[in-house]
Amino acid sequence: MREFNGFDDPTSHNLWVLERQSEAEPYGDHEALQRFLEHVITIVKMLPTPVRTLFPMGNCFIGDLHWKKPPAWCHKHWRSIAADIIVGLDRVQAERERLLADTVGLADRKQSVGEQILEACRELRAQGHDVAIARRIQHLGAGTEMGGDARELERLFSRKRVADWTAHEQEIHRRIAHIEVIARRFHHR
Repeated sequence: MREFNGFDDPTSHNLWVLERQSEAEPYGDHEALQRFLEHVITIVKMLPTPVRTLFPMGNCFIGDLHWKKPPAWCHKHWRSIAADIIVGLDRVQAERERLLADTVGLADRKQSVGEQILEACRELRAQGHDVAIARRIQHLGAGTEMGGDARELERLFSRKRVADWTAHEQEIHRRIAHIEVIARRFHHR
């Protein structure tokens, strides 16, 4: 298992996810390969430029070629992509010190959705009950538990009558804390 200490949380997380992807055994047919390709490409795009350039991604951009191939071909291609990921991870390990010294290069990456949601949670904690921030979290976390929690926050913020204020505030803080826990692992988009 490789160590990715020193990189920021999203970069470390995404490198760790790529390492897990490189260990995944091929399964299924062209649809499974498509999901694997999309996931790998999305994660590599989230890496800072100096790290991203260390990954050979040529095998990932195959158009719709795999839709016409048998499962055996898809499994072989899956293994070649996994091997490319391993090559990239080995390069990151070999050049770790140089990469960590380049703080400007490491900052050259998109802000992940998880980071945006964590930022919104900090705003919520600072500003209090703000429906607009809850809606922004709901939008960013759509399709995840975070979106559902944000929808519940919006409902809690909009309540006119509250029977037990302490329980109401505890529920708000519990929802925000739950969103933050999930957002810390949500760095692949």
